[in-house]
Amino acid sequence: MRVSVILPIYNVEPYLRRCLDSLINQTMTEIEIICVNDASPDNSLQILKEYAEKDSRIKIIDLKHNMGAAGARQSGLDIANGEYVGFVDPDDYVNTDFFEKLYESAKKENADISKGAVITVDLSGNETITSNKQNNQIRQNKFNFHGQNLWDAIYRTEMIREHNIHFEIDIFCFGLPATFWANKIVVRDDAFYKYIRREDSCDSQIFSVYKWQHWNVRGARYYLKILNSLDYPLRTYVDICAQFIFPLYFWGYDRLSKFDRLKSTSDMADCLIEFGTLLKYKDLFKNKLTDYGPAILSVNKHKLERLLKYRYVKSKLIKKILVKFC
Repeated sequence: MRVSVILPIYNVEPYLRRCLDSLINQTMTEIEIICVNDASPDNSLQILKEYAEKDSRIKIIDLKHNMGAAGARQSGLDIANGEYVGFVDPDDYVNTDFFEKLYESAKKENADISKGAVITVDLSGNETITSNKQNNQIRQNKFNFHGQNLWDAIYRTEMIREHNIHFEIDIFCFGLPATFWANKIVVRDDAFYKYIRREDSCDSQIFSVYKWQHWNVRGARYYLKILNSLDYPLRTYVDICAQFIFPLYFWGYDRLSKFDRLKSTSDMADCLIEFGTLLKYKDLFKNKLTDYGPAILSVNKHKLERLLKYRYVKSKLIKKILVKFC
């Protein structure tokens, strides 16, 4: 097998056939399609069985208890036989030459990761290519990848297993170490993944308090823990904190309702203070990024509450905050 494609499936019956059709009709036939039914309450399992009867490349893992997207992906990853592995969300789909193009580039360049492009499809069916900027950044520096879009790339299975890269909370638990350990990341602008933006997508405009606490707060805390465990270059470390981990708090907080924001202001302040105490890098003082002392956000809640008045915190402002307190 050249590529193992893993689908975590939960409550996606209306979209599943479109996704499976895009996979079984790939121009590269040497793939296995590992479908993990995450105790889905709808008819997704029946659809999977129907397709598996027609195509022997489809493997079904039927989980009896819901493990969430991360656990389902890991279950598929554990049995993957492909030289490379890719991930597709079952409410999305890919162009029929998607995996052939990515595999072709990976082999030609002997790269551990081969990334394509993302087309976002909104609720009205309008399509927008949304990954050109990131692709250009990755061409300049592989660390600009850090797994923000797990599903528009393929990853060398040998690298994953050699460095024990796995899922715990969500995709960035996989993406950050995969970026770090990859020997090379190649990019193609003509291999398209179709990301369907639904009302309940992770980038939706309205967040519940639970979703903010679970996804943004818990996730950012854990991603920082992973980042601290890797020997990233200092400048890259600060950039990832500034452009990705730190803004997670604000992206989620900004999308709470006005009432929930008022309720959660003290929670936000506590999270940012905790973030500051976790913001440690073993070579920070040796490199003397600044002369401001230890990497702790030694600020009080009133200062943080004033900071929260920004509707959206630009990365430049975040970098200033990091530089000031690092």
